[in-house]
Amino acid sequence: MITRDSCYFCTSTYQLLSIISLAATRGESADLYIDPQFKDAVHIAEHVEELKLFECIKVIDADEIYRSFFSHRRGLLNHLEIARSYLLIDKIAQMILEPGIKYNNMFISSRAYMPRMVQLFLIKHGINTKVNYFEDGIGSYLADHSYAPRMSDAILRKMLFGKSALLTNHDRYLFSPEIFRSINKSSKCGLFKIDNIFNEPEWLNAMNKVFGYDESEQLKERTVIIDEPLKDMLTNEQVSEVLGAYRTVLKYSGQNDTVLKLHPRTNERHEIPCAVFQSHGVPFEVVCMNNNVSDSVLVTFASTAVATPRILLHQEPYIILLYNILSTPYQAAKSLDDFFYSISKDRIDKKVFLPNDMEELVYALNIIYGGRC
Repeated sequence: MITRDSCYFCTSTYQLLSIISLAATRGESADLYIDPQFKDAVHIAEHVEELKLFECIKVIDADEIYRSFFSHRRGLLNHLEIARSYLLIDKIAQMILEPGIKYNNMFISSRAYMPRMVQLFLIKHGINTKVNYFEDGIGSYLADHSYAPRMSDAILRKMLFGKSALLTNHDRYLFSPEIFRSINKSSKCGLFKIDNIFNEPEWLNAMNKVFGYDESEQLKERTVIIDEPLKDMLTNEQVSEVLGAYRTVLKYSGQNDTVLKLHPRTNERHEIPCAVFQSHGVPFEVVCMNNNVSDSVLVTFASTAVATPRILLHQEPYIILLYNILSTPYQAAKSLDDFFYSISKDRIDKKVFLPNDMEELVYALNIIYGGRC
């Protein structure tokens, strides 16, 4: 049995920024497991391997696992199949993990299925691997938002694996522990800062290579609409309201000075009449590493990406968030308010706008663009 310091589980390109920062600064022997929920996962893994930060990088064969144990991907039957898979946890964990390796630490960032199965497998067999949470955007700052199991899942976990399967008071590694403290004043979990290595030319060049960023692809437009998979998040009526807000923004920002940054998991253009940023699969954080966006205007429904230039790169763009303009309330609005107010409070420049309706959106646009329309 080989013992290594840590294993990291990755389900998104943004998580790779945290993982690479941690692995580069902790000086440990570590493995990386990638659940290929994002485009070009295998290709990106090959570039990460060139950094020589990990002993082993494994792209999990998620398709094989889902084919073997699931016939439904959504709905009640899917939940029943997840419950059944807990009874087969040894088989599934063995399909995920490299054989013959024990880890002192496990780093995860959400309740995603693959790392969850490994975590429960370790609990079942009494393997003393310390679980740590790491930064994955807004959810990492909202108490247990990203980690606490849903009620039905919590009951099942407790029955099969005991109370330890419900614990969420693990140490957290974040780019901004102070923001977490400001939102969660009563939290007792340990907080540790992730070093930002990406202002160093060596690591900037490495990230460009990992994600295939073309350095000639400069961000020419002042206004960036950062899109999300809206149809997966909202009703058709709510999607129409958000698209209407996008079009209102365009009246002030100008079609020729606005670019749409598509979400890495979607090619849906929404027929917004402006240019589309060409480096589609590149995380917006990497775009910002190569382009100072301090005078830019970032518009989104509720994307984490608008906050990370401030948290990660100390750039201070104008930010407009649209989740409060909906005629029917967005479920996560209160939590999002807590986060975005925390990154803007005590600031004199008032560069973060959370309009509650279209009238307030127009008011914000007049301030930013000097009343031009």
